[in-house]
Amino acid sequence: MSEMVTGRWVRPGEDIAPALAVRRAVFVDEQGFAAENEVDAFDPLSWHMVLWETERPVATGRIYWHAGDFHIGRVCVLHDRRGTGLGDLLMRLLLCKALDHSARNVVLAAQVQAMGFYAKYGFAPEGPRYEEEGGLHQTMRTKAGDIRLDHPCQNATPSSNLA
Repeated sequence: MSEMVTGRWVRPGEDIAPALAVRRAVFVDEQGFAAENEVDAFDPLSWHMVLWETERPVATGRIYWHAGDFHIGRVCVLHDRRGTGLGDLLMRLLLCKALDHSARNVVLAAQVQAMGFYAKYGFAPEGPRYEEEGGLHQTMRTKAGDIRLDHPCQNATPSSNLA
């Protein structure tokens, strides 16, 4: 039986503790990135989407405006919930937020192993790859007109509910 999925936007300046819990579990505990670098200056400026199953935060990502572009970042899904379509739902919500705010460009920093995931939404590599905290990353960009949301949702069920 699948859990009910609820999405909640956390506005800039609001409490991001649920988002941070997911980020720490994925980026710090699982992937070994430094805990002291997980919170940055963009967190208080960002809209954070947190996906919940019942009372448990299971996925998160953020979007913010900087230097003339919308930036998506800190996209992650708890290990035991990957492959269920939550990452796809999360990206669709973040991209729709950008489009709702008249985005012309959307940029992200992808871990190299996740580039294929982002490419299906229209993101293309920009510039050279670079190392950040021991992980290889690639800047990726898409123009609003190139955003692709036409592929079917992965593992979507009619019971999904977004608040």
